[in-house]
Amino acid sequence: MGSEDQREDNISVSVFLSLLKDRTAENMDKSTMTTVTVTTEVPPRRKTEDDSVLCASSSAHILEETEYVRKIRTTLEKIRNHMFKDEAGQGHANSKQDAELEASREAGAAALRNVAQRLFDNYQTHSEDMKKRHEESKHLLQINNLEKEQMLKQRTENLSQLSEKLEEKHVQIIGLENRVQRMENGPVEKLKAHIR
Repeated sequence: MGSEDQREDNISVSVFLSLLKDRTAENMDKSTMTTVTVTTEVPPRRKTEDDSVLCASSSAHILEETEYVRKIRTTLEKIRNHMFKDEAGQGHANSKQDAELEASREAGAAALRNVAQRLFDNYQTHSEDMKKRHEESKHLLQINNLEKEQMLKQRTENLSQLSEKLEEKHVQIIGLENRVQRMENGPVEKLKAHIR
């Protein structure tokens, strides 16, 4: 009966350890620590007639159980150490990933700064070109306005000179008309004066 109990315990512990390994593999990805507590239920003993035989067999059984518990503790310690190593390795991998992520962020920020600088330079160049064109256009308009003002002044002067000449011609025409009228009236007046 003792060997059957021991086999059942061995089977249940091996199943437990395989489940523990599976869970450990799953939990390594999640970066969590699992604490395992192993308890062994000892079925209550029935009183038999031969307690001395039981005492000898129970001390042997206790030694077996003690050795078994030591093995389990050793196995659990190995598993725990393995988990800590994996977590430490994962921590190193995480720090490496963090460093890569930081480097990637810095490279992205540098690229954005570069693009922003190029855009600003393009904007400044375009703005300066537009200002230059505007100044040139403004200068051309001013020159054009000055030319038109000078032409207008010249035409105004020409018009005023022409007006003066016309006035002179008008005065001359009036003078000539008066002379012609006097000439026409002059002999008639002289005749009238003679006749009187």
